Amino acid sequence: MNTNLSLSETQVLTTLLDDLPSGIGYGQATVEIFIQWLARTNSTVSRVFGDDSDQFNEFTQITVVHRGGGEWSDLSSRQVATMLGDLHAFLALEIAKVGLLDRFTDDSSDPREPRIFIAHGGKSGSRDKLERFIRSMDCDPVIVEERAGSGGSPGSKVSRQLRSCDFAVVLATSERGAIQDKETQPRLNVMEEIGRISEIFEHSRILLLENGLSLPSNASDWTWTSFSEEAMDEAFIAIATELTDIGLMRAGVMDDEIDE
Repeated sequence: MNTNLSLSETQVLTTLLDDLPSGIGYGQATVEIFIQWLARTNSTVSRVFGDDSDQFNEFTQITVVHRGGGEWSDLSSRQVATMLGDLHAFLALEIAKVGLLDRFTDDSSDPREPRIFIAHGGKSGSRDKLERFIRSMDCDPVIVEERAGSGGSPGSKVSRQLRSCDFAVVLATSERGAIQDKETQPRLNVMEEIGRISEIFEHSRILLLENGLSLPSNASDWTWTSFSEEAMDEAFIAIATELTDIGLMRAGVMDDEIDE
């Protein structure tokens, strides 16, 4: 059997592994978080490997065996820890079987990580997930306010950091959106960043638009995708695809031969 995963599929699996909930303090809140994670992971494993694959069957079997026909909330902390350990091992093994990424730049001798500029409307769970995903691809997420300044106005600092980057992601969240013509637009500073990025990058950019927001008129020619904070997988796939298309990343594959 051959297992050939693309760059985007591999990185989504990696992000799911990073997001695996902890069994510490297992309670109702943790149960709900775990069930949401399990649903996303089940859907992703099914999409990546197929419903009739050994991988999907193994993933399903892990959850069935540990749940034992009861409710998730009935499991003891020890049972939960064992189950999470098995799920972690499963995902880690499948990722390890894949030839991940061969990064390259125009000068293949340059080991510098690709720098990905993140424009956003403020700290949020979505931004944290995006930053973590970018790091998982061995890229450097650039958030201006977290970088040491070297003088100048805030606008000049943003422009300086932006020009040093290879790609830009605009994260438009619905919090504090602006109502315009009865439609909710991203907040003003995000609209300004879209304009600034458009002046520097013609193609190396993507807009992530949270559900409920309308596409800004100044981003009509952008590549964009919608998302929700609870399910950002499709947005991550879109980013990885764009990075591959412009040559910042190259997907590697490795055949996994399994003797029947």
